Amino acid sequence: MNIAYVHILPIEYYPPATNTIRILASKQDVQLTVWTSKNLKNRQPFECRGVAIERPQFVVKTDNIFKRVAQSYTWHWYCARAIKRSKADAIISVEPHSALAVWFYYYLLGGRAKLFIHHHEYYAPVDYQRKGMRNVQLASKLEKKHLFPRALWISQTNENRLQFLQRDNPKLATAKLKVWPNYPPRSWHPESTATKKTKPVRMLFVGSASFRDTYIKEIVEWVARHPDDVTLMISGYNIEPAIWEWLNKMAYPNVATNPKGWSYDELPQQLGKYDVGLILYRGNTINFIYNAPNKLFEYWAAGLETWYPQEMKQISEFAERQPTPPLRKMDFSSLDDFQPPVLIPPEAKTTGSDYSCEAAIAPLLDQLSL
Repeated sequence: MNIAYVHILPIEYYPPATNTIRILASKQDVQLTVWTSKNLKNRQPFECRGVAIERPQFVVKTDNIFKRVAQSYTWHWYCARAIKRSKADAIISVEPHSALAVWFYYYLLGGRAKLFIHHHEYYAPVDYQRKGMRNVQLASKLEKKHLFPRALWISQTNENRLQFLQRDNPKLATAKLKVWPNYPPRSWHPESTATKKTKPVRMLFVGSASFRDTYIKEIVEWVARHPDDVTLMISGYNIEPAIWEWLNKMAYPNVATNPKGWSYDELPQQLGKYDVGLILYRGNTINFIYNAPNKLFEYWAAGLETWYPQEMKQISEFAERQPTPPLRKMDFSSLDDFQPPVLIPPEAKTTGSDYSCEAAIAPLLDQLSL
């Protein structure tokens, strides 16, 4: 089967995308071509044996708006024509950002490949009013009007986000709506063997952060007040510069930093060195309130207790369905009187469920007959 995987946002920023690519590439008789763009955050370009990864020139942010629009349309048109020439049997289109290329393929070039659509994020109508979203808004309209009816599969990462998508598109056939969660590979689970210490509690934050959207300042200041009881490592290549500047200025002795971040493949070994993983989103949008991020399951796979904000309702709903979840709901806005707690015992962190990307993708593979 000849599959085109269209993911215009750089795949290096999206571990669920690279996990998907590896799984598809491992299947017999699959010819996979990935269409994406060059990452601009100095991440090692992702490669996968047997997979053609195409990165046509995309938008140069320093150019004027007319050049940026031209560059965007050129990427989509180039991609659509290449997919047509490749005689793809199936297209997996990821995020509304990618939809214009797929629309060109079907409606200007007469393409006939089977269509599968997945969204990593939920975009409410108000989100398209943000600066820089005009082209994405157009692509989303074309996706909803023309591509959704054609698609055999439309997925979101959890049940609530899927319900929001259905609410925004009430004419969608329920049978084609699916949940495709963000889980790590099965190979991560054996890594959760590192010996845990009693004190200090070793805390870790991995990911993106800003003062506006996360409780990074609140947790750092709390850690700094407990130098004998807690340490914190902050690691990430997508953390706003103001945070690094503030941390350098404060120079808290029990707060360490890693501005370059770790590669995804390094994470299993690195996570095993810590006791607590942090998720710090403030829940400023519906997308974040109803988000069970991949970090939740990556921390879990590595045997970490996970602290998450009370605003993140999706994680709370998930926790209620687990017999002994290694999850601690936190009010990060009010940590003044919070004392370092006794951690959840390791034996309480096990689960009989298969939270792996291999299990998550299985329904899609069935529909692709792979």
